Amino acid sequence: MGIKYMHENLLRKVLCVIMLCVSVLSAAKSYSAILVETDEVQLSCTLKNIKIRSVSAEDRTLFQKRSDKESYVYGELVLINKSNTEKTYNLRNYYIFVNEMLSSKIYIDSVADYIILEKMLKPNEVVKYSVYWVMEGVLKEEDLLKAKIVVQNAKQK
Repeated sequence: MGIKYMHENLLRKVLCVIMLCVSVLSAAKSYSAILVETDEVQLSCTLKNIKIRSVSAEDRTLFQKRSDKESYVYGELVLINKSNTEKTYNLRNYYIFVNEMLSSKIYIDSVADYIILEKMLKPNEVVKYSVYWVMEGVLKEEDLLKAKIVVQNAKQK
């Protein structure tokens, strides 16, 4: 009787852990997957979440902002070179367009800022970046479903 009870108790604990894992995984949402292909380079972007931040009165004046809130849109960018030759890419060319507004430049989501330079993508190479953009005003999560990637000044080689 003691062994059977131990097995039943262990089974209950395992089931609780599985249910917890499923609920955590289902809570991790992604709102928009965007695919762009140019010159044999495929770009996919998954927008994951939004954080709203306040803009100080001083910054509103200094940077001529219309709103006292900004939306930080976080996501993951994946670039794939589907060609047999090297291609260049420049993350500074990728913006998001939501609700008739163009985002700020792209930022790498890391503990330290660093300059985004033009880089080479080897044949069949895949690179991933955790990124974010800043949008003026308050965006809602459902707005991300309508987001589009805009590639400006792109010079794929």
